[in-house]
Amino acid sequence: MLPDGRRDGAGKPGFADIYAAHATAYFTDASYRCRYPLTAGQLERAWQFAAAPPHCAAHLPFLVTDDEGRRELRWIDPARVHAVHLVFAGASGASLSRFGHVALRLVLCGEHRQRVDADCEEDVFDHLSLSFMAGIDELDLSLWKGISGGYPVKLYARHFISAYREYSIDEFRSLHSLPLRLSPDARDFMVRALSQVHWSYQNEYRFFTRNCATELQWLLQAVYSVVAPGARAFLERERFRPDRLFSDARQSPHFEGAVLEDLTAAEKGGYFFPGAKAYYQVAVNVFRDHPQLAQQDTPQTPEDWRLRSALSRRDALLLPALSAGMTEDEPQSRRDDKTGAAYTAQAGLVLEAWVARRLRREVLAVMTTYYGTLLQELIANGSFFTEDEVRLVQGCMRFIKTGDKAGTLASGVPQDAIASAPDEQVCDAGSPALVPVIKRFHDAFPLRPELRLRIRELEDTAENIRLLAQRYSPG
Repeated sequence: MLPDGRRDGAGKPGFADIYAAHATAYFTDASYRCRYPLTAGQLERAWQFAAAPPHCAAHLPFLVTDDEGRRELRWIDPARVHAVHLVFAGASGASLSRFGHVALRLVLCGEHRQRVDADCEEDVFDHLSLSFMAGIDELDLSLWKGISGGYPVKLYARHFISAYREYSIDEFRSLHSLPLRLSPDARDFMVRALSQVHWSYQNEYRFFTRNCATELQWLLQAVYSVVAPGARAFLERERFRPDRLFSDARQSPHFEGAVLEDLTAAEKGGYFFPGAKAYYQVAVNVFRDHPQLAQQDTPQTPEDWRLRSALSRRDALLLPALSAGMTEDEPQSRRDDKTGAAYTAQAGLVLEAWVARRLRREVLAVMTTYYGTLLQELIANGSFFTEDEVRLVQGCMRFIKTGDKAGTLASGVPQDAIASAPDEQVCDAGSPALVPVIKRFHDAFPLRPELRLRIRELEDTAENIRLLAQRYSPG
């Protein structure tokens, strides 16, 4: 790894200039080893120079993404990380995920924990997922650009529960979580190295040769070369496919492969998360086997359900099934019956919420990208927004798209300035001026037809959910 994060000779300045700059900074900048822990460690290994541990801030920053694409700056104490896992998400039907996906999971202890131990495995809402992904900033994904290096690859941070929802619940992909064998010092160093790579590293994504598997394997090897100098390669073979990297890791002495030998026990221990398809299939079966719908072309799988329009689901499935024997004071016996309106409504809520979650993620991703580019052009033009509106819109855009900072900071790991920039603008979602601005913008720039259809489908699905909620009240 070159000191600035690049792993090949591409780009300017050249290797010699970059090396000289970082070597000089190592000895002249007191904060260097805190801002570049991985690079500093590799320089020390190359020089065979043993330095005293630097006095760095206890917490490290990560820009963490939630389910709707918003980011929050989260400061992590490495001492609160119980373990680091290699996570493998099984393959899906999409062309770019046919071989699965690999990531790292930081097992962070919840604030209520007094001790950092195995109990922290239960605090899944506190865990982080870190993975190398292509930074796609356009509406239409280009397969050619994904193959030829047209997109940047960066180490993105997400809430682990968000990754779980996307892969296991929304896409029905199983997750295997394989612990690394790390000493406390090695674990501390890895978290610090991850923060540096998260903030300052990016490269050209290439689907076959520089992807989530190759980048993650390089990162693990870079860390291992510092914490175990002189040792053999972290993994014996370079792998370009996530599934093969994971297969090698299960057999490697650097991982706790035994935890995945019994998947039933692994699920109880938080090392295996099966895809949720079977859960949603039960809900589909309620409609497939419903006597009121027996003669109709009912969906057979959750995907069959999702591919129908929301209006079609309402008219052909939900309303007929709900109307069967429906009364306002339905007795408990009917509520528990699998043909009862309340039971049917509950199954419908499960399925419609699943559809709505997928639609919402698609719409938000497209709108953020599309409007982000257009809004920047309008702001630069200076003729559409007033000065006050520009400040409001820029604050909201920054709130949505702060993840752009990841991989772009040449100064390495931020120490504190990024958390309290004096000119930082915030998104005032409660501002009475925001809604008129959005309305005027939408009136002036109508949505693309395909996006408009997705939004309408999301609105119709929300109406289905409201209809079902009226029919179902638990207990």
